[in-house]
Amino acid sequence: MNKPYPNSLKNPPLIEMIIEYRFNSTLPDEALFGLYYPIIKEYFSNYNTLPIMNIPLEARNTDISLMYQPHYHFYDENNGLSLLIGPRVLTFKYERFREGKINQYPGWRNSISKFSSELTNEIFKKLELQNIERLGIRYIDFFENLKLGEYITPSFSFPNRELERLQVTCSIQEDEILHNINLSDSAEFKHFVNNELRIHMVGSLIDVDSEYIPKDLNEVLPILEDILTKMHDDNKNLFYEIMKNELVEKYNPIYEEKK
Repeated sequence: MNKPYPNSLKNPPLIEMIIEYRFNSTLPDEALFGLYYPIIKEYFSNYNTLPIMNIPLEARNTDISLMYQPHYHFYDENNGLSLLIGPRVLTFKYERFREGKINQYPGWRNSISKFSSELTNEIFKKLELQNIERLGIRYIDFFENLKLGEYITPSFSFPNRELERLQVTCSIQEDEILHNINLSDSAEFKHFVNNELRIHMVGSLIDVDSEYIPKDLNEVLPILEDILTKMHDDNKNLFYEIMKNELVEKYNPIYEEKK
């Protein structure tokens, strides 16, 4: 769609939002839980140990596929927000569906931006950071019972053939931010509670993962909230740029009133 873009959607198709930090610390891995917990328990009252902790420490530290996996999941039963932590990763997550509940997205400027950056700074002050390897923001939107190819601005077609399925992965560099985009019109979403399937949706997916590689740790931390907000805004603009007006209208766009 063309600008101006909506400020928000009344019934957004968002199913998951993730903020991820990958970092290196001088502290030993076994010391991190004791450091995290006194800070995090003030915000998230429950936690689970994740299955990766059953894998031997040597494998976790040498296998690249395991190195950045979280070890603990902290959450609040009353909303869709949680925090996942590991020796080299810190991840904030919003989930629309959790444990059979539907959680409303609290909004970036009203809630997530300030909350996530303040809590992150509290944790990072204790971590003895060497560097931040990656800062990422990812938004995953699911459109139930919809064929995405009919409703997006990028065109994928053949002159004499009918396109049966759409599965496209591409990247766009915008200043210092790299946007990794996944579009699919044959996606599935499943939500289980105690191994029982509660929600099964078939439709289309727009998945935009935006990443920023900090060059200087000391310059990034004081302006962390500003960097996150720029990444969020660029990700959001790209999301609306992908969609045609008629798709946006399906989700009741809300525009800022002109003064």
